[in-house]
Amino acid sequence: KPDIDFVYFGELDKLGHIYGTKNKEIIKAVGKIDKKISKMDFDLIFSDHGMINIEKIISVPITNDCFIDSDMARYWGDDDEINKIKENLPMEFGKIIVWNKKYGNLIFLANSGVLFFPNFWNEKVVNGMHGYDGKHDDMKAFYLLHKIGTREDLKVEKLSGILHEFRKRR
Repeated sequence: KPDIDFVYFGELDKLGHIYGTKNKEIIKAVGKIDKKISKMDFDLIFSDHGMINIEKIISVPITNDCFIDSDMARYWGDDDEINKIKENLPMEFGKIIVWNKKYGNLIFLANSGVLFFPNFWNEKVVNGMHGYDGKHDDMKAFYLLHKIGTREDLKVEKLSGILHEFRKRR
């Protein structure tokens, strides 16, 4: 049904990666978005994630069968290979998480604010990142409801319920 319009403000994500979260470029972009939003009639505005400034840059092992994201390193291999990789992981800067094995036999998630570099995404070091453990306050998504400016930290399940209720009312 054509009862929902989506407007994407993607410049914050790009600028957040380049400059971090406190740079004047981010502040200017937020001001421009705020000005656009103030002229819109909306029921709901939401984000999909937050952004965290990079505080530490580390490297992780690169093997023949791995994928290194900016904040997650995934490895495939037999038990001996995985154990050797574990021995070389900088555990003080992250943790091993248990997830679906199709995403890796070993998955190492960086602590918030830690960037893996080199990685398979970035050609150079960035100043802001997302994708960390969602428990960090700066990673939380938010929503604004009915142009009142009410802000609340939001989990995907709650957003889904809000969208469902919104569609029922239309």
